[in-house]
Amino acid sequence: MNWYVCFHGHFYQPSREDPWLEVIELQPEAAPYHDWNERITAECYGPNAMARRQDPQGRILSIIDNYEGISFNFGPTLLSWLKKGAPLVYEKILEADRVSLTRRQGHGNAIAQVYNHIIMPLANSRDKLTQVIWGIEAFRFHFGRRPEGMWLAETAVDNETLAIMAQAGIRFTILSPRQAQAVRPLGKKDWTAVDEGSLDIRYPYRCFPKPGLEIDIFFYHPGLAHGIAFGPLLQSGDRLVRQMEGLFSGDIPCQLVSVATDGETYGHHHRFAEMALSYALEHFENHPTIRPTNFAHFLSLCPPRHEVTVKEGTSWGCVHGVDRWFRNCGCNTGRNPSWSQQWRTPLREALNWLRDEMDILFEEEGSRYLKDPWEARNDYIHLILRPEEETKDALWAKHRNGRAADKQRVCALRLLEMQYHAQMMFTSCAWFFDDISGLEVQQNLRYAARAMQLAKGFGLDLEGEFISRLKDAKSNLPKFGDGARIYQKIIRPHLYDLRRLSVHFGFHCLIDKPPLKRPHPFYTAVVEVQDLQEYSADGAILNLIRAKLRHNRTEEAQVSDVVVFYRGYLTLKGGIIAPEQRMALIEEFKKGAIDKVEKKLGDLPDHYGAQDIFLDDRIRLSLSLMEERFTSLKEEYRRFYEHNKALFAYLHELHVPMPEVFTALAHTVLQERLYEEIEKEVSGKSSQFAEMLAEARSWGVNLAQSRACCLLRDKILEDLIKVAEKDDPSGLTRLMRLLNICEGLFPYQYLWEVQNVFWELLPKIRERYGILPPEVLELGEKLGFVMKEDG
Repeated sequence: MNWYVCFHGHFYQPSREDPWLEVIELQPEAAPYHDWNERITAECYGPNAMARRQDPQGRILSIIDNYEGISFNFGPTLLSWLKKGAPLVYEKILEADRVSLTRRQGHGNAIAQVYNHIIMPLANSRDKLTQVIWGIEAFRFHFGRRPEGMWLAETAVDNETLAIMAQAGIRFTILSPRQAQAVRPLGKKDWTAVDEGSLDIRYPYRCFPKPGLEIDIFFYHPGLAHGIAFGPLLQSGDRLVRQMEGLFSGDIPCQLVSVATDGETYGHHHRFAEMALSYALEHFENHPTIRPTNFAHFLSLCPPRHEVTVKEGTSWGCVHGVDRWFRNCGCNTGRNPSWSQQWRTPLREALNWLRDEMDILFEEEGSRYLKDPWEARNDYIHLILRPEEETKDALWAKHRNGRAADKQRVCALRLLEMQYHAQMMFTSCAWFFDDISGLEVQQNLRYAARAMQLAKGFGLDLEGEFISRLKDAKSNLPKFGDGARIYQKIIRPHLYDLRRLSVHFGFHCLIDKPPLKRPHPFYTAVVEVQDLQEYSADGAILNLIRAKLRHNRTEEAQVSDVVVFYRGYLTLKGGIIAPEQRMALIEEFKKGAIDKVEKKLGDLPDHYGAQDIFLDDRIRLSLSLMEERFTSLKEEYRRFYEHNKALFAYLHELHVPMPEVFTALAHTVLQERLYEEIEKEVSGKSSQFAEMLAEARSWGVNLAQSRACCLLRDKILEDLIKVAEKDDPSGLTRLMRLLNICEGLFPYQYLWEVQNVFWELLPKIRERYGILPPEVLELGEKLGFVMKEDG
């Protein structure tokens, strides 16, 4: 019998990068992590690559890669972020696909996704084609092969989309059973209407969305998916497998029970749910009749015997079809039941209008430089994935209109960049949640702003009309008003261009002196400093920088004369000045007319303060410029603490509540002291670590995210690698000492990282030592593993 189960995880996050700088700004609501990508990686994407199998006592029996056992897709923009932001997790995902290719007769677990998760039935034909092509090419870039399947955002489907996918070589997709309309045996005439309750979902169906084109469709089990995503099934791996086993029927020799959910279900939405998934995968790997597989492998064993038609304009996330992404249909998160989503329609209509206006510009202006602008747009994904000179050269060589001069290449690239952001502004999450003030809407509006900025460079100013159209998109929160106000108050003040980026770079030079006459990267630009003059007097600093900035993809370039003025902790100003103003400003500063210099900077048409730069750099710049002051304050805090320590201890013994200011001061001092003592401890010097730790704990100091814990983690990981790579018995002793130090101190995330490295290095350690020595067994037990001499 060919009985199989298939878990599909749709792993996706909307792109959160700033469209101008292409990095994610600090997101405080994601604390203790920098941003939501980091947080969800720690809670889900990483744990699924290193999922624990535990005994009843919670000790680790093994660590497995769930991606090797499930079908999955990763959103292309998320995968690109993982490549840079979490490279070890990224590599585990790619390796899992390579392993599955070997195990499943050349059919990998990974499938593609339409590029930036737009609702395909609401897109025009050209955008649908671009989304499919970009999704395929992004998949090839990451996984090194062509995809067999493709995930549709929100499983939103229509026949035109299916036809485009089939034309592009996609063999299958996955839908909800409520999206099936009618079925019949292949080659037969009569159709049978079906619904979610009557459709047999245990085998695939063939769909003919257009004469001469075919694509196969799998329908996942809705009850199982709901129980996993929203119900109790992940509370017990055993409960999950028993329910799945009960769905097979003895009368069909070739059948599949499949489930599809957001991949974030396993760890982010349900903490530690990756362990229930790993239990289920291991259970079915050892099952006598049911095995885990992926859709492509099952398709090769059991091709469709029936045909299906789909209900066009339907999805898994809206019972009204795809209305959730363009009107107030009643579907929302349920968190704010009294709120209206009337704003969805004017937001969609404003963006559609903007796209259509830019499409006209793109076609008319693009035809001057490109043989076929739309084909060039489809190929632009290669430059997004590889922003290198060779990629631009190849793109220009392939698509250049014979009449276009080389100097017009920058015009073509700017138009293509405009189209990229015009695609990104339709990311579906903007319409999914409850209010137009949400971060997801703001992100789409940022993409729209960047696209309009590029269009304006060709004389087409769309911003005024766009803002006017957003006035009809009313927020449920009075402080936000409407979409127009959100755009003007939140989006517009943060628009970047090369001039503003030049000033940002000038601020950056206060803490990182740049090399002269040598190009180097700065966010999305390459900077060449042509001249740098630095002056200081009476505690003030005046820097004048002539810098050439060139955008990585569009090749737009500009030389700017930047002036930066710093005067103590409260005054930081910068701007662009005319070349002839440089000498006059320097003379004023040398004469000691500091107030006059500050006023002149404030009067510049392009002037900025610290509040105008990227938040992460703002924090880094402030901390660096105030480092001397911070050091002085820390010393004052320490003297105060040491002087009053006996008094604090006496009040503590009397159970007298400590004033908050004293508690905060003590926490600051003790964290620093603990770090110093751990530094001594890890370097083998005599320390007072134990005493300091006891003192810190008596004050209730939270050490989980402290520098001391980071130092311990890094040292333990360093020593683990040394032990694996060379015969170092003393290293094992040192490791045990460090683990004893951090017992009860480490946050779960740090211990999890150390366990992962130990597990990955265990084969190398075993190879070096043969039978595992007692020190390694003790080390494994200390880390929470069930250890045996032979493994």
